[in-house]
Amino acid sequence: MAASFRFSQIPGSSNSSLLITRENVELFWDASIDIADSLSRAEQSLVTIDLDTSPTGNFTLTDSGVAAGTFIGDKLTVLVKGAGGSEVITLGTGFTGAGLTMSSVAVLEFIAGGSTWILVSKITE
Repeated sequence: MAASFRFSQIPGSSNSSLLITRENVELFWDASIDIADSLSRAEQSLVTIDLDTSPTGNFTLTDSGVAAGTFIGDKLTVLVKGAGGSEVITLGTGFTGAGLTMSSVAVLEFIAGGSTWILVSKITE
């Protein structure tokens, strides 16, 4: 992760010309989901994961490329749609924070820190 901020501001100027970059990525179940190759490293990323096709629903979420192009303060939201059972999400390489158990929907929000995605909030239904 770039240990710097995405935008810098010249003293006495405004940031009115800055554009916030966003991206949406749809992924499907795998026992280990590495989002490194799926993200273009926008300032705000939304990743949706559908567990309907999974045999167990359990998976580990990793980001092996978090150091490549993410800036401090970038945001990542992960929406997971469960298959109806009791699925376990484990956070692996590139993430800090505890995983969770979910049944129908989970929302995880992260902010980029110095070298990992930092878990800010997690909500399950």
